[in-house]
Amino acid sequence: MENTAITRVWFLALLACVSHALPDGCSWVNIRGQRLMAWNKERVPAKTLTICQSACENHKGFECRSVDFSRKERACVLSDGDRTDSYLRYYKKWQYSEIQCKDESRNRSACTLVGPVRGKAMYESKLKNTIRSGRTVEKCEAACREEQRFFCISFMFNEVAGMCTLQEIDTKTSRLVEFPTIDYYELNCEPGVDAATWKPPAPVGTPDDMLCSTRGPVVGYSIFPPLESVSHVANLTQCEKLFTEKSLLVRLKAFSYNPTSRECRFHTKNRQTETLVAAEDFNYYESSCEFSEDLVNQCVRFVSEN
Repeated sequence: MENTAITRVWFLALLACVSHALPDGCSWVNIRGQRLMAWNKERVPAKTLTICQSACENHKGFECRSVDFSRKERACVLSDGDRTDSYLRYYKKWQYSEIQCKDESRNRSACTLVGPVRGKAMYESKLKNTIRSGRTVEKCEAACREEQRFFCISFMFNEVAGMCTLQEIDTKTSRLVEFPTIDYYELNCEPGVDAATWKPPAPVGTPDDMLCSTRGPVVGYSIFPPLESVSHVANLTQCEKLFTEKSLLVRLKAFSYNPTSRECRFHTKNRQTETLVAAEDFNYYESSCEFSEDLVNQCVRFVSEN
């Protein structure tokens, strides 16, 4: 029994000493109080983080890229994914660690900032982004490279508002659309990419008219209740500008403007899900990224059908 205990201690010590099995240029990055979500492969016992990391480095069943470790539970969860594949959530008494290599495309430090693409935004922006105000392009880039909750690979920047939206998608997986006041940047991880000559890939099978634009007006109609109303807006142009800026914070789909009272209303729903309601002096507009023949005629039909 004593020999068994000695053997076990010797094995754990040996495993800890193998912690330098990482290739040159690779290292562990540790984040306290968080775990990788929905990407766990195998759970093994471990008393220390070093032993947990060593188990990952020497695992033979799959390529282990990260671990979740709990000293309290003496648990080590091995995973073949990292923040490229999933995102982190806060967990007390747990610590997340991932392997990062300088020359690997999955490591953002090896990626080149390309852009801007003026007046363009990402069409299919995900919800796991982070919106930051009081920013410059340089601060947005640093925030994207250092983001720990998800693998940031691109961002949209509004210079007027000093605001940036971090994203985990880029032009390889989603297309860009016209969006006033927004510039698009991405961390491109392709070897040898030239920031001076880089251009986003042309959308395949997408006609030029499938771009986000404001369509309307439908005179005398609105949607109730609005998400928010702003008074004393100078004109329609100013209302549309506010709509564009607020769309970075909330997924807005439409707005209504009253030129008499100068009231601007913002809506999270549009004619596809809500019935337009008669509203004296208000005119209804909506933002659409799909091809549309004639919003006014479509809306009139939609109202009459309901």
